Amino acid sequence: MSNNIKLSKYDMEETVLDEGSAEDMVVNHYLFVLRELREKSSGCKKDDNEYRKIIYDEIKKVIEETDIAHKQLKEKENKVNILKVKNSLNQLIKKYFQKESLEGQNGENIDQISKMACNELKSDIHDILLIKEVLEFYAEKICDSIKDKHNNISSKIFPESSKEIIILENEEEILSIMVNDQLNVYSIIPLNKLYKTCPLFSSVFYQRYWKTIAESIGHIYIDNLASIIKVDLSTLPDVPKIDGTYDVEVFDVNEETKNGINIDFKNNGSIWKISAPKNTRYASSKYLEKDYMNSIARCIDSSLKSIYNRTGVVVQVIPLEDGIEIDVDFGRGIDVVRLTEKQIELVQ
Repeated sequence: MSNNIKLSKYDMEETVLDEGSAEDMVVNHYLFVLRELREKSSGCKKDDNEYRKIIYDEIKKVIEETDIAHKQLKEKENKVNILKVKNSLNQLIKKYFQKESLEGQNGENIDQISKMACNELKSDIHDILLIKEVLEFYAEKICDSIKDKHNNISSKIFPESSKEIIILENEEEILSIMVNDQLNVYSIIPLNKLYKTCPLFSSVFYQRYWKTIAESIGHIYIDNLASIIKVDLSTLPDVPKIDGTYDVEVFDVNEETKNGINIDFKNNGSIWKISAPKNTRYASSKYLEKDYMNSIARCIDSSLKSIYNRTGVVVQVIPLEDGIEIDVDFGRGIDVVRLTEKQIELVQ
């Protein structure tokens, strides 16, 4: 990588970076810039066109800089982290600056609808290529981290649709890893034969797969708590011989502050779950937020004959204005089903 990388105007423009820590410094710089631009974007008033244009232009400029940085960086992990920054910048434009993005297209005589469609097509193609590179990096890290546990390990990625990584052993799917719009891994679920031997709630799965994979890719996003565990800053506990609760430091992505979660081991350390640090209750919910995390739920809706009275693992909770919905993994050919709170009860 070149020793002379010019950073955005948030830093000294004549900054010269030394080898060694240079790549980390570049990534950290753009993470700081992203945070500043996120705050400014969310504070833009709709009728303040001049200020909105200034922020929009700055975001576009930084996106161009991340393209240059991506080409110059050598380490795969840093290249992926820059892509994640770029993806987040593009998300800011989609969320806050659609009007400015449309007005910035070339060709004043082109029909506005055609112009927008063309722009979205180019953006979609670019996004898929970006996502593909990140998923490939994660898949490589994951396969390498569990290869001693399996024979003939391989992977498939789906950047166009679900942003999912499937891990296979001898052509059979054994793991599903999901990635969110910010390109953070938020779901690691066993499939088929692995589900039978290591269900999601088992401490064996936690130790061999969940913890191992999180450590290999450097993070895990806790969807229900909008928090991310960065393993270079927090240590994930090993499964204890006796029951216990362990505090793990996380980063709250909404508040942009450090927070904490609990990882609980129960039944002589044979099962595990993640719980919130506070007894936060969802709107109109009969359970506390911490009660849902990796809990066992039973379907109590007799109209759902295929899953009535069956139990499964809560893998995701979706807060709504008038309540919540819960994704439950029933396994054994049924997989994940989305239910309302009235249709389930928590077993443990």
